[in-house]
Amino acid sequence: MSAFSKYLQSPLDDRYLVVPGDTVEENTLPAEEIEVRRALSELKLMAIQSDDLSLSSKLFKTNKFMDWQKNFNAKKAEVKTLIFSSQLHRAAYHRIKNAVATPGRDSDRTIWDFIKTDEGREK
Repeated sequence: MSAFSKYLQSPLDDRYLVVPGDTVEENTLPAEEIEVRRALSELKLMAIQSDDLSLSSKLFKTNKFMDWQKNFNAKKAEVKTLIFSSQLHRAAYHRIKNAVATPGRDSDRTIWDFIKTDEGREK
């Protein structure tokens, strides 16, 4: 059996053969993975935007903070729904997580704290 691409043996793999860089050739990753990558990037950007909120805004739960939190929670739910929408999306999520969550890249690990995939929705 030949590999799906230089990155994957099969679109259902949970680990890469070779971890893709920031750019990849067209059609070397499944379309579902591109969707998951895009959604996770949007979620991470929203998490970073919370740094723009002041400590007092977070502490006293100002309208600005409450708006951000509402939008962030909605995006988080959207990402979870996407991840659980198919086996291909789920496999893509696990590949990405396994590639990013390695020693030396702990700053990227915080995004995984926002998405709990072991909540019984899997399968």
